[in-house]
Amino acid sequence: MDIIKFDTKNNTNVSSLATRGIYFLFNENKIVYVGQSNGNILHRIVSHMDTKVFDSFNTISCSYEDLSILEAEYILRIKPAYNKNIPSNNKWVSKNIAKKEYGMSKHIFNKLNKNNYFSEVLNFVDLYVKRSEIEAYYGR
Repeated sequence: MDIIKFDTKNNTNVSSLATRGIYFLFNENKIVYVGQSNGNILHRIVSHMDTKVFDSFNTISCSYEDLSILEAEYILRIKPAYNKNIPSNNKWVSKNIAKKEYGMSKHIFNKLNKNNYFSEVLNFVDLYVKRSEIEAYYGR
């Protein structure tokens, strides 16, 4: 993945940026935030300048249908410092949703969460499992 340096002092050529897709904010070559935009990605990136420290960014295009799933995949795998939860989607299920929708116990959920996918909000850790794994467990 090429890193595009975002410098407000220079007129960075942004004409090649995707209009819809996932964006990654970097600080010192480390991904610190993953987000999505269904419209103007540059506008979304600029909107983070007051609340997040970053020195460069990169984008990838994707379909509207894949935005939330892809963003969730990257957040769960990379665990960027500024991301505190994942967007609602039909692929990833939190422990609370698994209990509500499937009546799944904490023990079974933790067993299925073998890859340790999680997001952390302050000291509360929310775990996630792929919906397909839960449905396979219950034979649905």
